[in-house]
Amino acid sequence: MSLEFKNFKKKLSKKNSLELNFFLEDNKNLSIIVDNSSSLIIEKVFANKEKYNGEIIFNKSNIKDIAKPLLIKDIGFYKNFSIYETLKNILSLYDIKFKKKVLLDNIEKLGFNSKTKYSDITDSEKEKLHIYFLTLISKDLLILNLADSALTSEDEQIVFDILKDKLANSSITFISISRSINLISDLCHDALVIADNKQSYYGSLSKLNIVKDLIIIELATENLERIVEEIDLDIKIIGNKLIIRKADLEKALYYFVKSDIRVVNIGDFNKNTSLYEVKE
Repeated sequence: MSLEFKNFKKKLSKKNSLELNFFLEDNKNLSIIVDNSSSLIIEKVFANKEKYNGEIIFNKSNIKDIAKPLLIKDIGFYKNFSIYETLKNILSLYDIKFKKKVLLDNIEKLGFNSKTKYSDITDSEKEKLHIYFLTLISKDLLILNLADSALTSEDEQIVFDILKDKLANSSITFISISRSINLISDLCHDALVIADNKQSYYGSLSKLNIVKDLIIIELATENLERIVEEIDLDIKIIGNKLIIRKADLEKALYYFVKSDIRVVNIGDFNKNTSLYEVKE
């Protein structure tokens, strides 16, 4: 099922607007990477809670005319019920048929004791359970806002396996929202990067994935071109920063010390979405 943001414009303030134009093809999933509250705006747009100009077309229909997708924050569970009782009761409210043994087996795969009370599990475990619930009830569109996720690395892996199985056995369109490329993003084909409320990148996630291996170095010198000429490394200049591979960091630092060049800051490229607008 395709998704298109066509001349989308959302007024944020007197001077700022969020403008998006992209087309996600059929049978593809999307990773949206944001650096601020844009994640909340995207959620509200899909929930038809925000006014905007332009069109959002999902499966050839305006999203204003289709059923609103359920979001993680919309889910409420019975605190004093066991995990099994909670899922059983809520699934029945959504008229979702299930077999007791299958549900119990899946609860165990999630790492839970089915008799454990919902109120006794951690925030990470609650988020993991909510996501599993969404995979059970979502039909055409599954949206996960993980921008402020509480998932531990272990629970993230479990969620990844759940989603991977869901996507392999359905035609659902999956959208992940996060602040950086993560394990869940790897389930997506395309990436949309929103930095400073601007669409700075849209395209293949595999092409964007190289940022996981990059480091940003800010130096106390303006003569960056000379450094690129003198040091035998694959370096790119963006603004007043050098971008290099993590594997080359030690060699680069040795050169800076030898050349008496002061390093102001070293950062992870993956956490600086404003730089994703680099042209190939």
